[in-house]
Amino acid sequence: MNNIVLLCGFSGSVFRINNLAKLYKKKYPSLNINIFVMGKKNYEFLNNNNSYKAKIFFVEDLIYKFARSDLNKNFKFDFSAMNYQKIVFAERYFSLYTHNKNYSLNFSFNQIKFIVYNFDKILKEIFDKGVDFVYVYTSASFISEFLYIYCKRYSVKYYSLRNTRINNKYLLIDNNIDFSKELFHEYQRSDLKQDKNSEIIIQKFLSGSISDKKRLSRNLSINIEKKKISFKNILNFFFKLKYKEIHPIYNKSLKIRVLDIILYIMRKRYFIKNCSRILHKSKYVFFPLYVQPEASTLIRAPKYFDTLNLIKQISQNLPLDYKLVIKEHPAMVGNRSIFFYKEVNKIFNLDLVSHLEDNKKLIEGSSLVIVTTGTTGLEALLAGKKTIILGSSLFSIVKSSIKVDQISDIGKVLNIDFNKKKFDEQILDMKKFISALLNTIGINDEENIIWTHKRDEKIIKLNKIDYDLFNLLEKKNEK
Repeated sequence: MNNIVLLCGFSGSVFRINNLAKLYKKKYPSLNINIFVMGKKNYEFLNNNNSYKAKIFFVEDLIYKFARSDLNKNFKFDFSAMNYQKIVFAERYFSLYTHNKNYSLNFSFNQIKFIVYNFDKILKEIFDKGVDFVYVYTSASFISEFLYIYCKRYSVKYYSLRNTRINNKYLLIDNNIDFSKELFHEYQRSDLKQDKNSEIIIQKFLSGSISDKKRLSRNLSINIEKKKISFKNILNFFFKLKYKEIHPIYNKSLKIRVLDIILYIMRKRYFIKNCSRILHKSKYVFFPLYVQPEASTLIRAPKYFDTLNLIKQISQNLPLDYKLVIKEHPAMVGNRSIFFYKEVNKIFNLDLVSHLEDNKKLIEGSSLVIVTTGTTGLEALLAGKKTIILGSSLFSIVKSSIKVDQISDIGKVLNIDFNKKKFDEQILDMKKFISALLNTIGINDEENIIWTHKRDEKIIKLNKIDYDLFNLLEKKNEK
């Protein structure tokens, strides 16, 4: 082994990458390691712990540097050589039209082209020397998409870690769209035996007692708590204005920060005033909204990044005796525009329900659940509901999930007779999926240290998880 490329972002992934680099350098002393990292603190941590002598690329710093370069100088570059547009679309800093977030910098057309040109030069230099494999903590950014497309171009193995949301299990997949070949082949096996724990796991998942769901809820509640008007948050606001270590891409001016707070309060108040907590008795299709900007739409369901347009299409294609019920994602309350809510409330066959409504009850009362890629789709399938998955997700492989070529097919799906026999078949199918998932080789993160923002010693030190990841990568690379 001669040359590897690693990508990390938030704290948990940085510590895992740091330890992974140590393990690889120990086994292959002459190995060249290239690490792309996002976040200033993460970059500083890796620099201070670089015993493995990696070449470290600070992604935001490079973007900022290239954006401030002399754009008047001529450069020749073939932008048709690969799908650079797709790469740019995956980055929330560049595709501002896909969401409502404000950033301190707005990149121009020429700046984006020059950023792409320079990143392409960096990657070409690395890949021309020969790369054994690329490992990314998740496929959810400009640089992860760049690496994935380069791997395809150079026939290099690409690996990404995927949280299955079941039993704290992670799978190592070789693409950017959450498709696991190993899980798919296991699920397709005719001799696959149902795992005795599959039914228990399904019930735990649906009851909300499974640890993955608890952990995700904690992280979400922390983010929401940070946006509340409190003495602690006010102090934190002024501290960040003076905090010079924040990168210019994130370090918003006082004007933008104050505007963000005002907009957040106004949007939240408008939403709470105009959403409903009383569900009508009519038949309905349930469509849970999702966080934006996120990989769910920027990478795994790019056709549906325009949520408002998608809602209008769904409502337009429902039979007249059905309503469309949409539920806001808790993380988007205060972050979605008032214009969005005004538009959806114009739709006569639509109910906008509170983010506090119980997902389980909304799923149970619906005739059909539609998701782009979200975990609600898995919940609906496990509960035995007709479910359309529009994007690419780990559970898209199940026979029970419904794929539509166009939104106008929703009426046909609603007309499918979903009797007790079909319900029982779907439950059996989902037990098979869970059994296949349990049989698929992966990593069990029982201590919840992979997907975390914590920076304590327990998280930083070499862990069983690090050895499991190292051994899994080694096994994959032997094939």
